[in-house]
Amino acid sequence: MSQTLEEARIALRERQGRGARHDAVLAPSQALDWARLGTAYFARLLNDLSDRALDEPSAVEGFSRRRLVAYAGYHARLLSEFVAWGRAGEAGPFPRNLDVAADDLEFGITQPSRALRYLFDHSAVHLNVEWRGLSNEGWGRSVADTTGRKTQLRDTPLTRARKLWLLAIDLNSGGRFADMPADFVDFLILDQASRRLPTGRFALVATDRVAPLIMSQAPAMIVRGTARDLVGWLSGKGVGNLSAEGGALPALAPLPAIGPA
Repeated sequence: MSQTLEEARIALRERQGRGARHDAVLAPSQALDWARLGTAYFARLLNDLSDRALDEPSAVEGFSRRRLVAYAGYHARLLSEFVAWGRAGEAGPFPRNLDVAADDLEFGITQPSRALRYLFDHSAVHLNVEWRGLSNEGWGRSVADTTGRKTQLRDTPLTRARKLWLLAIDLNSGGRFADMPADFVDFLILDQASRRLPTGRFALVATDRVAPLIMSQAPAMIVRGTARDLVGWLSGKGVGNLSAEGGALPALAPLPAIGPA
């Protein structure tokens, strides 16, 4: 009989014993699961690519796969530093904004493929260690960056999950929305719709879900399709097999996978 993620987590703790480090009780367990599954998924896609294939184009205009992998690695490193800053209770804002610096990317793509792969693996492990080091109180802290934007530490796993799963699609090496956890797909639909659709004008009906994901009082348009087609459309990754009632399906400007979350 298959286990849920929570059952698997409890079983792992029992096997590891009392000396092992675990997530705090109040850690955002669902978002952490999504981020860790996304890490494993991206790593599998990366491991299947040859060094030569890293220089081929990704699905992001102007980005090779190599640049995309560098972004994924430096994004994890940046979040690690941000979480460490908040965990230590440093005075003042975090001394960077929460996006990967262009200089880091330019340096990253000059590294040998082996070093680039190590960057992704090591930065992911480091970020996980920082999350494991947060106490219940630490997860509730907010930290400002140099732009003045405040981010709760408990939101960093969701930031990483959103970024990494979309980067896996953009790696252009077989990543699919169908491979995402179903509950994460539902979250991503609601998340992207809140950013891209006028409130109250659209209803989204996933044909493979029991209930509509978004239903307004008197929507001007109802968009229907599978959840993976809906999330692909809202994420700017293609229309898929969608239908619209109330007019032609609107063309949405692509959301960049690269840039601030």
